[in-house]
Amino acid sequence: MQRIIPDKNWWDNESHNRNASTVCPYANSHSCPRYHDSVVLLKRSKMIAGITDTKEEELSEYWERTKFSSLCDEELPSVCSNKNGGVSSISNFCPEISYKYFYYYADYMCKYVDEIDQDTGVRIAKNDSIKNDWKYSWMTVTPRFYLDCDVFSHVKQFNETLGNDYLKRLHPNIVQQISRMNNCLDSNDPAGALHAASNILETMAKDISQNPNVSNQSLGGFFEQFKKKSNLSNNLIVAIKDIYDLRNKLPTAGHGSLDKPELTMADAIAIAAMTKAILEIEYRSKAI
Repeated sequence: MQRIIPDKNWWDNESHNRNASTVCPYANSHSCPRYHDSVVLLKRSKMIAGITDTKEEELSEYWERTKFSSLCDEELPSVCSNKNGGVSSISNFCPEISYKYFYYYADYMCKYVDEIDQDTGVRIAKNDSIKNDWKYSWMTVTPRFYLDCDVFSHVKQFNETLGNDYLKRLHPNIVQQISRMNNCLDSNDPAGALHAASNILETMAKDISQNPNVSNQSLGGFFEQFKKKSNLSNNLIVAIKDIYDLRNKLPTAGHGSLDKPELTMADAIAIAAMTKAILEIEYRSKAI
C-alpha cells in the first residue's frame, strides 16, 4: 500500500472529493480546544512565539469550563521532545497546526528513534521516489483531514450552540443594522455597507461601555471609555476606529456629497466581514 503524503495537494483533493471547504471553519483558538492546545504546546516547546501569556491563560480557563475538559489524557494533544530539546513526536494535534509548522496535515507524527532507523527510512524513501515524502524525516505520519478529526463533530455542535446564544445576546439595533449591511452588499452599495458597519460598531461600543451618558454621543466622544471595557485586542480596536473614520470621510457614507465615493465592493465585503468578526469576538469574550 502506497504511503499517503498529506501535503497541500492531498488536502485540496480531499476537500474537492468531499465537497468541503479547504479550511476548517473552527481552526482558531476561540473556536476549538484542540487548535488552542496545539498552539500552546508548540509555544511551550519554544518552537513558536504563540499567543500572549494573558490570552493563553484566558482561553485555557475558558476551555476548562466546557465539556472538553472531561477528555482523558490519551485524547489530549501532546508533544514529546528529544534530548536536544527538539520535537520528537506530536499526538492528537490539529492537522492545520501540524501543516503550518511541520508541513503535513496529520494528527500524529513521530521522528526516528535512532540513526539506524532513519537510514532505513531514507533508503525506502529513495527507492519509492514519492514527491514530498515524509519518510525522509519522520518514522510515522498519520494523515488527518479536519472532517475526520476526533473532536470535529463535538466542536461543530459546540460552536453552533454558542453561535445561536451569541446572536441572542446582540442588541436588536445591531441585528437590524447587520440585515441592512447585508442588503447593501447584495445591492452593490459599498458606501451603504460601510455606513451600516460603522453604525453596528458604534452601537456595540455603547452596549459594551454600559454608560447611559454616551447614548447620544458619537463613537469618537466615548471611544476611550469603550477601549477600557472592551475585550478586543488592540489591532481590532484600531480597526473599529479606522472603519468609523472612513465612514466620516467617505462621500455618501456618512454625509451628503456631490463627490463619487471611492470604495470598491471588495473593500465593502472585507469591512462587513471584519465587522461581523469583531462582533462575535467581543460578545463571545464576555463569557470568558
